[in-house]
Amino acid sequence: LNKTSLLLGLKKLQQSNGSFSATIDGSESDMRFLYCACAISYILNDWSSVNINLAISYIRSCISYDGGLSLSPGLESHGGSCYCGIASLVLMNKLNDLSTDEINHIKDWCFNKQIGGYQGRTNKDPDSCYSFWIGGTISLLNDFELTDYKSTRQFILNDCQYLESFGGFCKTPDSYPDLLHTFYSLSWLSMEGIEDLNSIDVKLGICLHSSINNNV
Repeated sequence: LNKTSLLLGLKKLQQSNGSFSATIDGSESDMRFLYCACAISYILNDWSSVNINLAISYIRSCISYDGGLSLSPGLESHGGSCYCGIASLVLMNKLNDLSTDEINHIKDWCFNKQIGGYQGRTNKDPDSCYSFWIGGTISLLNDFELTDYKSTRQFILNDCQYLESFGGFCKTPDSYPDLLHTFYSLSWLSMEGIEDLNSIDVKLGICLHSSINNNV
């Protein structure tokens, strides 16, 4: 592994507002790629390529009027960007840089998205993958036990589990299963403690034994 080169390339991707772009030759830059940069730095155990203060500033700039986090400043709050922002802070060991009010508003936004399953955005249908994105955010904020396990378990196992000619989990009831929604449905079920599932390292979205075995 050419760690030096990797870190040099990562450093070049951070933008002046604290976000990261996906590639060196110009592309989108938002909360998703900031999270990727934080996960890479955490796995490498080297934060020399991340301006942490700028990254924190970017995350705080994405807190919307309704308490959630958006992908970029001024955009709509979204379950995926909430996870990416909060997980990034946890990876940087900087969650406490948010004020109590900011954390409480983010929690409130997340709790209000649980309507059986979780909505990814306001006024959207619940979607199985957001069980992890939003449930994981609440877990990283240390309040997962306050969520309604029963209703989300029912949504995933009874409404989104495909039991006809083959198995898997669907995005929404009456749709077909796919790998992404199967993975994140299983991730939430692991967080909830379903028997015979490996535990999840929520901040990285991987099995806990994998992160331990790889010294993550």
